[in-house]
Amino acid sequence: RALTADLATSGGETVAQSLAWAVLFLLQRPEVEERCQREIGEQVGRKRQVRLADRPRLPFVQATVAEAQRLGNILPLNGFRCAATDGRKLGGFDVPAGVPLYLEFSAPMASAAHFAEPEQFRPERFLQGPSPPGHLPFSLGQHACPGQHTAGAELFLVFANLLPAFRLKPAPRPQPHPPPPQG
Repeated sequence: RALTADLATSGGETVAQSLAWAVLFLLQRPEVEERCQREIGEQVGRKRQVRLADRPRLPFVQATVAEAQRLGNILPLNGFRCAATDGRKLGGFDVPAGVPLYLEFSAPMASAAHFAEPEQFRPERFLQGPSPPGHLPFSLGQHACPGQHTAGAELFLVFANLLPAFRLKPAPRPQPHPPPPQG
């Protein structure tokens, strides 16, 4: 029962963090927000909400979500995932049996080997075919996030339905208060 509750609720915080990063990146690149809004308007219209079935018709929206996950990278170090049960070589290094191994995601997600100009927010990089091998927002292999499909669907739906409803703008900067009069 506790495991079911954990699975049902654990993705909420990570989806919220990913959405916060996506909004931040859109505030820095308003033309990306406009392109997403235009794609939603052309493919879905304004009379109904975006549905999961619309996902294949919204490639730029999907690419924007993927790029926000990559650059926002809310889970740079995934906890202990496996231990070598026998001595092995890993990346040219000897790994003795029983040594715990951790998956570190920030390196491949920020690597120029996988992403040209990795420090730049460029959703277009995800329009050129399958995701690059360095895109690991949900981990990988048998230890990938068990809720990745649910979280990915939730992230897409909230993001895609947020955009037609709002125009994102940065909050106004607070004005400094004048010093109190002297004397």
